[in-house]
Amino acid sequence: MKVAVAVVLGLVTAACGGAVTAPTSTLEQTGSPPATIGPATTALDARRPVPCDPAPPAVFAPLCESYRLVMDHYYRPLDAAALAAAALAGVVAADPPPGTGGPFVCALPAEPFDAVCSEIESRVRGSGVSDSALVEAAVDGIFRYGLDPFSSYVPPDAVGLVDLDTPGRIRSLGIVVALRGADGVVCAVADDDCRLEVVAVDEFGPGDTAGLTVGDVIGGIDGVGVDGHTLVDAVRRLDGPVGSAVEIEVVRATHGLSKTLVRSYVPTAYVEWDLVGDDTAWIHLADFSQTAAQALGEVLSSEELAGVDRILLDLRGNPGGLLPAAQGVLSQFLGVGTAFVLGDTAGTREVPVLLGGLATDVRLVVLVDRGTASAAEIVAAALQETGRALVVGERTFGKDAIQEVFRLRHGGEARISVATWTTAGGLSVGVTGLVPDVAVAADPEGSTDPVFEEGLRRLGR
Repeated sequence: MKVAVAVVLGLVTAACGGAVTAPTSTLEQTGSPPATIGPATTALDARRPVPCDPAPPAVFAPLCESYRLVMDHYYRPLDAAALAAAALAGVVAADPPPGTGGPFVCALPAEPFDAVCSEIESRVRGSGVSDSALVEAAVDGIFRYGLDPFSSYVPPDAVGLVDLDTPGRIRSLGIVVALRGADGVVCAVADDDCRLEVVAVDEFGPGDTAGLTVGDVIGGIDGVGVDGHTLVDAVRRLDGPVGSAVEIEVVRATHGLSKTLVRSYVPTAYVEWDLVGDDTAWIHLADFSQTAAQALGEVLSSEELAGVDRILLDLRGNPGGLLPAAQGVLSQFLGVGTAFVLGDTAGTREVPVLLGGLATDVRLVVLVDRGTASAAEIVAAALQETGRALVVGERTFGKDAIQEVFRLRHGGEARISVATWTTAGGLSVGVTGLVPDVAVAADPEGSTDPVFEEGLRRLGR
């Protein structure tokens, strides 16, 4: 079966120009698609498939709906044949359970999907497997093999487990994971060249208690490897009920470790701060959730920070989040101008700095690492480009696309990259990340924090 998948994926690469390797990155918002699901299927011949519009057979509705959403909303034009090849790869790789029998009819989202229909029909009629499971595999294939790594399909039973703002966050473990190659480029499916990496660890969470550090590579979960997994697959296996345990195999540098993590509820402190001198404050943003900008404003306007004229803005381990939060946070430090620029198939749009920033004149240094992603990169890149702040630390994650979350009629979710962003001056972090002004490597096992200390030094403290 691996040979067949490889052949199909070759078609995807040829048709998409290498769609399996991510061209961009992401933030998230929400939407709801227009869709109509027809009645149960009738006894028609699958060799004479019906169109998806106006009302597809119920079993094929998720495929019809997902295809239309992707074609309508993806940030760049797509080829129907490439998406069909990706869907076929998903079907070929699937191991579905037995079906319930009954009539079968296929719906075509587009003409190239005829091969997908034929493959599903062959397996349903020949092996008696579930047609709905194979359709689900086709939907998963479109996202897994046909789009960038930040677009994803979340099946109904995983909705709620996969974080809306940060898909790689496992709140019960207090960690954020991502799929990346050894060169740091984000990838879609785990294999020898695409590793499941820890990119953020919440202080005092189960991951931190067990000794996980940023950069650890997870090779196994409860005794089973992660090869072939998407990020959604990995999150589903890592997450679980509070009080339960998960065993993970970790590769750190050249040696392997076994870690047992007991899942618990880990509250997120969106903003942490401390005074590190009479006129200097350290402020850490954990992510860019809906309330992050408001929480930062409350800290900046507090009496405790009244005499502060130097700020160390710590964005390390910040996986990003929502676009309005990025705009709001950035506006606290920039007085006027363009915050960032969005681009999609319709063109570009400038997002302005909001008036009324509370820290537009303070001396500023921004701390970053390879877990700094998405909205956090927008803020760091804009402050660096305008000369408003010096950026200190490690090269960032590299995520410059924005996702919108569409609820599917059958209960799943389609998370689609709908736009990309650049700074006002056209800088994109692309797949390479933002390069800091002052490169300082982290030392997670050391007794000091060299990035923090260098940031203070650059502030004159």
